[in-house]
This record gives sequence, structure tokens and C-alpha cells, in this order.
Amino acid sequence: MTRSRVAAVWAGLLIAAAVVFGAPLPASAHAVLVSSSPADGARLDAAPSEVVLTFDERVGLVPGAALVLTGTGGRADSGAARLSADGRSLVIPLRTGLDDDVYTATWRIVSADSHVVDGSVRFGVGRDAAAAAGPPQATWSGLDAVAAVVTGVLYAGLVLAVGVPVGAALLAPARSRSRRVRALAAAGTAAAAAAAFVGLLLRGPRAS
Repeated sequence: MTRSRVAAVWAGLLIAAAVVFGAPLPASAHAVLVSSSPADGARLDAAPSEVVLTFDERVGLVPGAALVLTGTGGRADSGAARLSADGRSLVIPLRTGLDDDVYTATWRIVSADSHVVDGSVRFGVGRDAAAAAGPPQATWSGLDAVAAVVTGVLYAGLVLAVGVPVGAALLAPARSRSRRVRALAAAGTAAAAAAAFVGLLLRGPRAS
């Protein structure tokens, strides 16, 4: 194989890798909390009227999944959370006359890439936020495990659907249209399509 041929093969493989592994990358760019008011760990002299959580992209609201808890687990929010006009901030209204306590604001939202993101911030009113125990750590649910398997099937399907035909065309052009290559590509396409469909079905249950 000539040097130019080797260079062409490597260039083709790099392009195929970019298509297969680069295309899903936006799906991993989940929404990230960039600021909150009150700030995480803040100590306030008076209770605020609301908690504002600002993200780096537009987010979707999951009904009933954003709330503020007192140090004993009671509810400190006064109503349903809402999104700001630009869709980047989550606003949680608070009850009036809150006592001195440590409060935890928790949320679960849907990123622009359809993935569910959750988290929490704590602040104290008349108390140090660090003085209270932190919120319970998130657990990995069965739905998360299924979603991880679905993601793996999606990647594998893309490798078969795109990588195999491209690699065959570059390395063995005479066999690029063989029955085996076409079967692998078809299987990969079917697997990727099925995984994408199942991932879409999982979005609602995981959010709730």
C-alpha cells in the first residue's frame, strides 16, 4: 500500500470516528448550575422571598420536582416553581416568615439534550449552612442502569452502522458491498434506532 493510500485510510478512519463518536457528544453536555440566589452555603440575616437557580442553557421544568426543605424536612416553598422568561433560571417561591434554620433547595430539570439533571444548594437564615447535615446523596436507580445500557447499545449500533461501511470502503473496496458488511450495517442501524426509541420512552419515567 502506498504512502498516499495509507494517509487516505487514516484520514477516512478519523472522519468515521468523528461521525460515530462526535455526533452523540452534545447529548453529554447536560445543563450545569452556574449560580444561585441565595448562593450555596450562604448565611442570611433575613429569609429571602424566593430561590433562583440559573443554568448555562435553557431547561425544562419537571412539575413538582423543585422544592425547598427546612432542616427538619418540612416544606418551605409556597407554590409551584416557574421558569424565567429566557428559560435559563428556575424560580422557587418561599413562604413568608421563615424561621432561622438551614434550608435545602432541591431540583430536577430536563436539559436541552433531554437528559434529566438534579441537584441541591443549601443556605442558612440566621445560621451557618455547614452546621446541618447535608442532603441525602442521590442513588442510582434501575432506570438509570437501563438508560446506561441503552446508551451503550446506541454507541455500538452507530459503530456498526457507520464505522463498518466506512472502514470496508477504505480498506477493502471490493468487499464494501458484500452481504456481510450490509448485514452488519443494517443490524447497527436497527440497534441504534431501537436504542434511541427506548431512550425517548425512558425520559418521562426518569424525570418523574
